[in-house]
Amino acid sequence: MRSLRASLLDEPLPRIMAIAEAWDVALEAASLTEMADALAAAMRENDIDGTPAALRVRAELPADAAAALNELLEANGKMPSAAFERRFGEIRLMGPARIERERPWRTPANASEVLWYRGFVFRAFDGSAHNPLEHLFVPNELRDLLRPRTPTPAGPAAGTTARPAAIAEHADSPLLDDMVSLLIAVQGGHVRVTREGAWTVDARRTLRPLLRDDDGLRGERPTGRFSLLCALLTDLGWARVQDGTLRLIAQPVTDWLQLPAVRQRALLFAAWRDSVTWNDLWHVEGLRFEMTHTWSNEPLRERTDALRLLAEAAGPAEWTTLLRDLRTGTPGPQPAPARAAALIAAIKRDHPDFLQPDGRYDRWHLRDAHSGAFLQGFERWDRVEGAYLWSLLLGPLRWLEADALDAVERPEPEPALILGEGAELIALPEARFARFQLARIARPGPRRADGGWSFRLTPASRAMAARLGISAGRVIAFLEQGLGAALPQGLNKALARAVERGAEARAETALLLRTRESTTLDTVMRLDVARRLSIERLGPTVAACRPGDLDALLNAAAAQGLLIDLSS
Repeated sequence: MRSLRASLLDEPLPRIMAIAEAWDVALEAASLTEMADALAAAMRENDIDGTPAALRVRAELPADAAAALNELLEANGKMPSAAFERRFGEIRLMGPARIERERPWRTPANASEVLWYRGFVFRAFDGSAHNPLEHLFVPNELRDLLRPRTPTPAGPAAGTTARPAAIAEHADSPLLDDMVSLLIAVQGGHVRVTREGAWTVDARRTLRPLLRDDDGLRGERPTGRFSLLCALLTDLGWARVQDGTLRLIAQPVTDWLQLPAVRQRALLFAAWRDSVTWNDLWHVEGLRFEMTHTWSNEPLRERTDALRLLAEAAGPAEWTTLLRDLRTGTPGPQPAPARAAALIAAIKRDHPDFLQPDGRYDRWHLRDAHSGAFLQGFERWDRVEGAYLWSLLLGPLRWLEADALDAVERPEPEPALILGEGAELIALPEARFARFQLARIARPGPRRADGGWSFRLTPASRAMAARLGISAGRVIAFLEQGLGAALPQGLNKALARAVERGAEARAETALLLRTRESTTLDTVMRLDVARRLSIERLGPTVAACRPGDLDALLNAAAAQGLLIDLSS
């Protein structure tokens, strides 16, 4: 975003003076440019006690304005104006004369105006010239000063070996791990999509071993959690479809991966919360939608109102606790589902029309997906509005780890990688950027019991890195930086040999077919299916076939009068 000086230069004199008053800065310069320069310098400086002036002015904010500023900072200091003002109040548009006459900074209408007249937020347009999108943003210098700072952890005591903290104890996040898994899959260039943009069955099958939660991955089409993650991938501008294949857009992905985990999570949550493309109503289980060309709903307004009502009904402390208990299953004096049911009952009693502000319950054409019953009238509330609220609580709010949005910010672990046995490399649990980078040069494997992610260096992975323009020298430099130590001599030699000779050996998964007599195997090898499936004879009475070809082989042999036994 823009610098503080550039932002101030675009503002009228009355607002400059209002900001100066809030920061206790005396402006004596003659021109507007000189005033903007002097004010920007003062806002970047420290007070006499060495504390940044920005921290002092933030500490003086009312609670609602402080919360609004924190949310903006968690979104990397930038948010669409409409979304921000919808949540925290509209900033009234005023010309210089009206600002001078009414002095709105003395009686701000809402949290947004407090931040506006204290110089914490400014407006700018972003996007294409044909479709500009107005944002509110925190200037770069203020954003950097106001972000929480994480102290550097002390090193190990002399004479001891530090066990990577992320293996011993880490901030667990299936959400962030699985989003990185999606990015790794797309980065590999093998994610094919249907005409509707959904991942194909083969693409989802390949992804499954890398996911910690495969909700919505199976079935004829993506649903549930996986469907939401795919939608966020698109909404955030991280991927595009090219010739039926999903392609990664590198810069925004890299920017996100380099954020601390708490801000990665906040960005994903904000993308869902402010999405105009994700329709929560359409993902409520048990509903069937008909005649959709004659009616529509308002996904963003409905979501905004529902989240506000749920949070208000619960209260700040209980809201976060409830979300945590629903996600983790933490036991308590009263089960989390019972507490959630009480919230929904309170909303039904006090604010039943949050989906239908006009109070009409006959505009939508909905049926019960199981019974086929038409759902109309207020008596259907539990099946629609109630189910919608349950869907938010057990769906996006749980999947996006909404209870952890205020978690303590932690740096990525150093070292980010450790060596396993042989050519195995392990990305530590919170080293998600390193894990993503490692997938460009090594074959990804499953998550380990200790939370780390296994990778293996192979000739094929080295060839993939070469196709991406990553030289052997860069591979070694990245690995040594991630490990915090030089590569073992044997691994260095193996990488060099893979560059020189390519794949000299290949390990495959196969099933062995053993016969008592060689003539029996002769019969099998003469089958048409044996030639078509490339069954390989290894000896007089032994052959190998691929696991996926076994059923075809058994059926063809049986048709010729030969039954083949199976043993585990």
